[in-house]
Amino acid sequence: MKKVLRLFIFFIIFIAGFLMLVYPSMQQILGQHEMDQQINEFRSSNKDYPTLYYQMQGYNQRIFNENQTGLKDAWSYQENEFDFSELNTDKDMIGYISIDAMSISLPLYVGATEANMNKGAVVLGQTSMPIGGNNTNCVIAAHRGTYTSAMFRDIENLQLGDTIQVTNPWETLEYEVVKCIAISPDDIDAIKIIPGSDMVTLMSCHPYPNNYQRYVVYAQRKGTQAIEIPYTGENYESSQDKLKWDRLIQLAGVAFFIVVVLIILVSIVIRRIRNVK
Repeated sequence: MKKVLRLFIFFIIFIAGFLMLVYPSMQQILGQHEMDQQINEFRSSNKDYPTLYYQMQGYNQRIFNENQTGLKDAWSYQENEFDFSELNTDKDMIGYISIDAMSISLPLYVGATEANMNKGAVVLGQTSMPIGGNNTNCVIAAHRGTYTSAMFRDIENLQLGDTIQVTNPWETLEYEVVKCIAISPDDIDAIKIIPGSDMVTLMSCHPYPNNYQRYVVYAQRKGTQAIEIPYTGENYESSQDKLKWDRLIQLAGVAFFIVVVLIILVSIVIRRIRNVK
């Protein structure tokens, strides 16, 4: 009876430890699967949506003419003012962003609400819609990682020349990384449209896992004339060591759990051999 009880306790401890270790990974897998489903549903849509396209063109021109006066900070939360009902996708979803250097594909939402940011990347309010064109800068933000997705956790992996792809209902636009800096959250000018440019700007909290700065990656449309980025940003420390340390701790936890399990199993085997003798 005591042996059965010990085995039962060992089994419970093993299952509990195993679930604690795999739970974060399972959340990431399930979260990515859900985002992949959203992207696949978006890909299956093949309508032109001309009205929405013209509305977005007009919006981009209007905010440029008004010098983006509604942009209050570098993390501007604004609801989506467009009607996406005909897109037949998740609410506010306008496409997706793919970055090979970060190994990510994320749904892209218009309206930087907390709900949208938990589901993927977002277009910040009072910045250009992701359709390209002269005098545009679509600022795309995402968390520096969540329980369900890496999001922009590895944004510092991006190097000059890396490609960022933004797919909207009409086409896939390609941009090339030209500059990476860190800014303060209230540095509005650093994310405004540069006249004559066709840009995408990525932004996330910095340093990981804090948020007193913003890490900014500027990318210009491939095939367009190069525009000088006039912003120099602030001094900042890289988060790469912290990210590596977090991964090392996770691996060490898994290794420790495996070693403990092996020790327990070996102890059980040795005891059984001794009892047989």
